[in-house]
Amino acid sequence: MPKGKKDKNPKGRHAGRGLPEDLSSEFDDKDSLADLESVVSGVSEATSQNDSEKEQEEIEALEEKLKEAIDGLYEKSTQGRAGFLEYLLKSFQSRLLTDFLSTRYETLADSMERCLRKGRGPEQGAAASVTAAAMLQLGDDGTIFLFNSVHPILLTLLSDKSVPASARARIAEALGFLTFICGDNLDAFQSTMKALESVFGLAYPRGCGSGTGGFNPDMFALIGAALCSWTLLVSLLPPEQLGNFVERHLEKLPGLLDSTDLGLRIACGECIALVYEILREQDEDFEILAHDDLCDKLRLLATDSQKFRAKKDRKQQRSSFREILRTVEENEYPLESMKFGKEILRLDSWSRKVQYDNFCTLLGPGTNYHLASNELIRDIFGLGSVIPSDERRAGKVSKMDRHLSNMATFKARTKARNKTRDKRAYNDDY
Repeated sequence: MPKGKKDKNPKGRHAGRGLPEDLSSEFDDKDSLADLESVVSGVSEATSQNDSEKEQEEIEALEEKLKEAIDGLYEKSTQGRAGFLEYLLKSFQSRLLTDFLSTRYETLADSMERCLRKGRGPEQGAAASVTAAAMLQLGDDGTIFLFNSVHPILLTLLSDKSVPASARARIAEALGFLTFICGDNLDAFQSTMKALESVFGLAYPRGCGSGTGGFNPDMFALIGAALCSWTLLVSLLPPEQLGNFVERHLEKLPGLLDSTDLGLRIACGECIALVYEILREQDEDFEILAHDDLCDKLRLLATDSQKFRAKKDRKQQRSSFREILRTVEENEYPLESMKFGKEILRLDSWSRKVQYDNFCTLLGPGTNYHLASNELIRDIFGLGSVIPSDERRAGKVSKMDRHLSNMATFKARTKARNKTRDKRAYNDDY
């Protein structure tokens, strides 16, 4: 060691790495971990309170914006009204606003009626979708009032060829939902079924020609939406009543399987599978007259590998028609499980699958939220009472809790490993 310089590390070059020995001996792992766990617990409680307060503030802010949106439906600008309608739709999709709507359903009904009567194109389609989404959140009085206000208007618009096909497609979807929710109104049920039949019946093959071609994409979307809504209403019918509604369609529906539009082919196949499912509850051997030809056509669609179809379309078509073929040919039904939160919805019949798919179309990304929180939808799918939010949150760890827990685990693990390491050790063989 050079003269005049003191050894700053008398216990060895590596002794200073990590914690100093005097501190290391006094530092207790268990006490440290307990302190960190208490911090995690305290932060968790504070986070829970903050979340509740934040959620309440968000609801109040949302309600103010909803009031502005409803008032905005009386603006002169068509584009402005359409924008407010789309905002209302997204709000109804993502939130349960029963309390808000319970005192405003008359105002909402008046606004929707005005938009449907005086609006044009996109505004009419958006108003129809908003009406359907609102129907899922209203009580009995509000539901009946809104239905009676807009149902006749929707029937008129659906058959009005001057209304753009894209808007009529949304009207067809809304009309099916409104009638599905108010299914005990027999007159309205029958009039809706006939109106939808008149739309998708346009695609039936006629004579030697084919009625499944010659439509633009918007028209195909309208025909498919009408058939899906009709199928949704068919899912409500018992076997003894179904024959009166579908008898005239049973021999014509298979003709839609030749359509050039994938969505219409799948909608037709699911409708046929649903009819078979319901009628076989009464007669296990039920078959249409051209049953063998139908099975051949379904089998062809279930194994289709023609290259002129897009790869994604071929995959979707084969997957759908394999299930449809099993139902028609072997009397087997689909079995799917949809998980939302801690709950599971089992789709074990075509009736449930058709209903679930239609709800997904209307609610979009808010479907799982409504399955967990909306009493009407839970009643439709037999999910029981709504689980309180506190119970749903129980066991759900927030990001802050996970972060603090990971910090505590990492620190304890690092200290435990450091105790077993001797950084001054070396191998005598080398």
